[in-house]
Amino acid sequence: SVEASGWGSAASNTGSLDSLEEVEASAETEAVSDEGELTPSMRVPAVDAAAEAKALPAKGAPRARKGMSSASYQAARRRSNSTLQTVLVGGFMLLAGLVILSFVGGGSSSPMTDDRPDVADVKPPTNKKSRADTLLDKLRLGVKNLEESKIPGESRKRDIEKLEKVVEELRAERLLVSQGRIVERLAMRLARLSGKEGPPPPPEIDRSAEAEVAWKSLAEDFQRVLSLSLQQPRSELQRGAELVRGTNLRKQVSEELAKIQGKGPDAIATLVSAPDLHPVLGVGGYRSILRACDRFPSSLRETDKWKNWSGIIARFKQLQRVARAYEEALRLAEDAAQRGNINLARDA
Repeated sequence: SVEASGWGSAASNTGSLDSLEEVEASAETEAVSDEGELTPSMRVPAVDAAAEAKALPAKGAPRARKGMSSASYQAARRRSNSTLQTVLVGGFMLLAGLVILSFVGGGSSSPMTDDRPDVADVKPPTNKKSRADTLLDKLRLGVKNLEESKIPGESRKRDIEKLEKVVEELRAERLLVSQGRIVERLAMRLARLSGKEGPPPPPEIDRSAEAEVAWKSLAEDFQRVLSLSLQQPRSELQRGAELVRGTNLRKQVSEELAKIQGKGPDAIATLVSAPDLHPVLGVGGYRSILRACDRFPSSLRETDKWKNWSGIIARFKQLQRVARAYEEALRLAEDAAQRGNINLARDA
């Protein structure tokens, strides 16, 4: 009787459960509409609990447990579908964002690749010689063989003719400056081997007459320097030094200069290069003479006239050193004489 009463109460509660489920569903719908309206696509359609129970439950959907009411099961079902839908929408938005970023990022290239200049494929250098190099090697080897070997007359003549054609071909080529010079030198050697050395060199120009004129002008400069040196004033000590050997050096040089007038430049050069003239000419006189020698034309320094007299320059330099030593000694003597030290002045 207890079981019958229990089952009866359960049967009587069936109607109340159905009405309670409808009330909860309507209350939940009103709560959702209060929070925010849902679009028709986002609303979850009502699903029959019995049909859903028979069908295969979806992944992640809550299973009906024993003792769970129909309203609780439907609410859990709707929450699961809403969560799944939110996950799907979020995943779709994330995927769309990645696609957009890929398109946007594709427009800019990586600095590691885009900044590098385009480099063409580098081809390995070839060791193939040009036609000019080949002909030049042939000409060089042919001339060398002709110079070193004893080839019979006819064969030698044919080889020379072949090499002459090679020279013509090389001259027609666009050669480098260095290659052109090599070709011309080899052509001259080939011409000597064939006996065709070309026109004789121009005869040497006789410059002996020009050298005589230049030498005469130089001797006149020597004479002018010597005359000016003889006119320079002298101190008492200088006169005494010139009279040491019992002769008036300036007077003697003046007489010699007058005697050689009209005897030519050689006589003047001999007098100026005399070893005893350093007290007269001094350092300045020899300096002027050396400057005159430097003005002698360089184009005439290969003539016999200059070669015969070019040694006089070294003599002038030596006499200039002697004149410098003489002036230093004379200065010491003058200083000693001014201090009254006659012995030191005599020694100087």
